[in-house]
Parts: sequence; structure tokens; C-alpha cells
Amino acid sequence: MQLKLLDIELTTNTREQILATLHEWLKESAPHHVVTANPEILVATTRDAEYKTIVQQADLRLTDGAGIVFAAKLRHLPQPHRFTGVDLVDALTDLAAETGRSIYLLGGNSGVAQKAAKALQAKHPDVRISGAEEGIPKLTDARFQALDPAMDEATLVKRIADNKPGILFVAFGHPKQEQFIAKHKAELGASILIGVGGTFDYLAGTVKRAPKFFQTIGLEWLWRLIVQPWRIKRIWDATAVFLWLVIRNHTK
Repeated sequence: MQLKLLDIELTTNTREQILATLHEWLKESAPHHVVTANPEILVATTRDAEYKTIVQQADLRLTDGAGIVFAAKLRHLPQPHRFTGVDLVDALTDLAAETGRSIYLLGGNSGVAQKAAKALQAKHPDVRISGAEEGIPKLTDARFQALDPAMDEATLVKRIADNKPGILFVAFGHPKQEQFIAKHKAELGASILIGVGGTFDYLAGTVKRAPKFFQTIGLEWLWRLIVQPWRIKRIWDATAVFLWLVIRNHTK
């Protein structure tokens, strides 16, 4: 079953069903693009037709964001299972260890990918980490260009492909991570390619997750506003703008 919000279909499968699908994909050599959609990403798709197409054409669109769950309830639509980035990376790392596949971490500020990799290795000692590559992409005309520090894009893609990771986690933030995956999906050699936004920061401990209380009542956005006030425009998009678009879309 699917939940459709702002022309984007999201799966309403249970956690068990989602993990079963991902487990099967890890046994295959074909690449599968997974999008972890939050309200901010859905808002972005309404402003960029090319990005919207990329998200729509992904093999699986999961819900990461309490705002989407709230919007589904508001519209009396099927309820999605919410998979936060940290929880999904943790679950996928478990699956990689079970199936003997490796994981590759790409993105994040200086040293963050490496710290995140160490944290995952400590929690999942049986997993094989085939790479941890830092870097934030630069965009020109909404297209991926290069990493900063500068690196030849073709060299990066080949390096990842040579390692044949089972799972490639890309932490560029949207829309960069989805654009990069869509552009190189067939070349990167991974069975599952997934954009994970700021998840590496949480795993590395450079950014603290909201306390359980905030997570339980769906107010992580308020916690982020408190600790990262410079994110106010993004939080505005993910709360007020998103809900306005959902309500407006419903009344058309």
C-alpha cells in the first residue's frame, strides 16, 4: 500500500516488510535507490521538477519525519512506518553483517564519515566497512559537480565501484545525495544506495539527537531549532510550509 503526499508515493509497509525487501535486495547485484523522505524533501520536490522525478523514480521511498505521519493522520490517509535515518542505517548495517556484504560511507564534514564508521564498527563488529569518504558536494545549476575538498568525480565513482559495497550511504543532504545516486546508480556497484542526510553527524556524536521525549512526541524539529537556530529556514519549510502545501493540495 502507498501513501501519496504532494505527488510523492511513500510505502506504508511495516518495518518487518521493509527490512525483508532490503534483505532480498542485498542478495542481488542490481542497484536499488532508497529515498528517506522527510517534509523538507517533499517541499523541495514541489520547487524542482527534476528533483521530483528523481524521488518519484526511486525504488523505495520511506518516511523519515514526524510531519509526514502527522499529515497522513490529518488527511485520514494510510499510516506509514517512520524510519529515522539513524535507525535505518543501524538496521541496514545489521543486514549487511548478516549477508556478508560491506557498507561504504560517503559524505559529511571533515572526519565525520570516519568517526561514524568507527561507531558502526563498534556496534556491529561483524560488519565489513569497505570505505569511509568525507566530502560535501558543490552544486552548479542544481547538478552535482565535485567534492570539497576537490576530487575528480569519475575517480570517486570508480573507487567506490572497485570496492563493490553492498550498501552505499550518501550523506550529502538533499538534493545533492539523491542527484548523485541517480546520476551514478548503475556505476557505483552497490545493491542499495541511500541518502542519509545528517545521519553521520549523529553517529559520530558531533550532533546530539533530540532527547527521547522530543522524539516520542514528534518534536525533533523543535530540538533542532533550539540547538541549531541557523536551520530556521529549513525547519520552517519542514513544518509550516509543508503543512500548508498538504492542506492546499487537499482542497484543490
